[in-house]
Amino acid sequence: MDGQKTQYGVSRNEQIRIRCEVDAEPSLGLTFRWTLNASGSETSTEWASFTNNATTSIATYRPESSLDYGTLSCVAQNSIGQQVEACVYSVVPAGKHCTSFLPPALTFFLSSNHFTAMHFHCHYGFCLLLLAKGKII
Repeated sequence: MDGQKTQYGVSRNEQIRIRCEVDAEPSLGLTFRWTLNASGSETSTEWASFTNNATTSIATYRPESSLDYGTLSCVAQNSIGQQVEACVYSVVPAGKHCTSFLPPALTFFLSSNHFTAMHFHCHYGFCLLLLAKGKII
């Protein structure tokens, strides 16, 4: 379905839940199959750690090493047939956390420019620095 999150920034040993929601008719008796294609592997393997509820399946995943990042794919099937195109979710290493120090070049840039506002925002392990210059009303 449109609007689903497709990329997850995750730290090692951090458990995530990936939601796969589909439109299906009939939705009764809908089954799901998940596969994992980790960056350290050339083949996809069945992933068994998931739960189903009507038209939604939620997989649980925890990357334990740098080779555990990659993609999880979800395919639904009903009495009519199997989903043609799988829902694919990327699991990538999380960016530096907001508590990390600022690199020297950025620290110099911030101190040599007079910003009237600065906002640091973190979401799912990724950080965004918002700066404003000029008059703030």
